Amino acid sequence: MSTFEIRKAERRNVCARVAFIGPSGAGKTYSSVHYARGLVGPEGNVVVIDTEQGSSEMYSDKAGGFSVLTLDAPYSPKRYMDAIDVVEKMWDEGQVPLKQRVLIVDQITHAWAGEGGVLDYVDSQAGTSKNSFAAWKKGTPIQQAFIERLLRVEGHLIVTMRSKTEWVLEKDSNGKTVPRKIGLAPVQRNDIEFEWQVVFDIEQDSNQARATKDRTSLYAGRVFQPSEEHGKKLADFLAAGKPLADPAPPAPKGEELLAPEQVAALVNAAKVAGRGKEEFLNVVEKAAGTRNPKEVKASQYTAVLEALSAPKNTSALDNLA
Repeated sequence: MSTFEIRKAERRNVCARVAFIGPSGAGKTYSSVHYARGLVGPEGNVVVIDTEQGSSEMYSDKAGGFSVLTLDAPYSPKRYMDAIDVVEKMWDEGQVPLKQRVLIVDQITHAWAGEGGVLDYVDSQAGTSKNSFAAWKKGTPIQQAFIERLLRVEGHLIVTMRSKTEWVLEKDSNGKTVPRKIGLAPVQRNDIEFEWQVVFDIEQDSNQARATKDRTSLYAGRVFQPSEEHGKKLADFLAAGKPLADPAPPAPKGEELLAPEQVAALVNAAKVAGRGKEEFLNVVEKAAGTRNPKEVKASQYTAVLEALSAPKNTSALDNLA
């Protein structure tokens, strides 16, 4: 029988998860850079994963500057995730505090609809048979793994998404009918907006943002040009919660840590054994002295894997005590 705990609710000091959505030319990159600087302050480390042929570097002199990692085609979710690993490794090695880290992924539309993206992959799996159901059985887990990896970024995260566009006819100030380009749903999987704390829709003509989703209630009913001030406001709101622990410093040389695929193998072993998240972390802590699988030493891998793979309530776990 599962054990449940009822406790008093409390707001946690989590990292920001923000999305900027808009048509091409709306100013998503520019807005993200300024908003990011507000999140981490003048001493913070801002990194942009640029999928737009280096377009972010046009703003390299804005908001205190930033670092860039250029990601070219193919835009497979796996390549995005590898790029995130590179950024996190840089932060870890530099011992950048958690609250001073912000990653901008500009943009994640390509991971869905670009060359090598999920839609591309599904089409290749369907082939001439056009068996889309079987193809999506393979494509959906790839998309889910990508979104989950984004949400696990060890620092603040901002993503941008291009929106579908449509032209409408409106009256201008002189009463003349003129066309205007508006943004619609983001070019990503349906319901992608549900994953973020705050989602901003940006208009192309005015570069003004409106929060279409806001779990913080900081931006309700407002239309504005995103700035450092707005990013700082979210940072202050998040800082009022229960404090976060900074990531552990890298292990001393000679103490090699697990490779990403080994961490994934531990998670999979726990799932196969029917262990929930808390039990998984408890077993890892007993076997390796840490609750963070990324801090497990390579020499401890076999012992942790065997403990996680053992049937529940067996002596294999008792031997770890």
